[in-house]
Amino acid sequence: MEQNIVTGYLSTVSNGKQDIVSFNVSYARFAVAQLLIVSLMQTTALWGVAAALGVDPPAPEAGASTGDIEFEYVADFSAGGNSSGRNEWHGIPEGAVSYIESVLKDAAGYLA
Repeated sequence: MEQNIVTGYLSTVSNGKQDIVSFNVSYARFAVAQLLIVSLMQTTALWGVAAALGVDPPAPEAGASTGDIEFEYVADFSAGGNSSGRNEWHGIPEGAVSYIESVLKDAAGYLA
């Protein structure tokens, strides 16, 4: 059976500094990276819900709320199909930016 190969890129912009990782990896490596990103989206959504409910959000609160970070990924599968995603966070605490950046770097590690 032929292995499904995934090609594409993951772009991250953190406080104006861009990092782009081009990839050509097995589906398994891509799937782990994508799951890390999906988990990140769930975590940051929880921060917003907690803030809206007036409970202490589990978000890292370190630093002034001046940070910006965004990502975009595009992937094409050799067996057919594609996937893409993006999100932006603006005016968030620097601690939250650092957390998001670390998860995106972990995801990029699986794509290297």
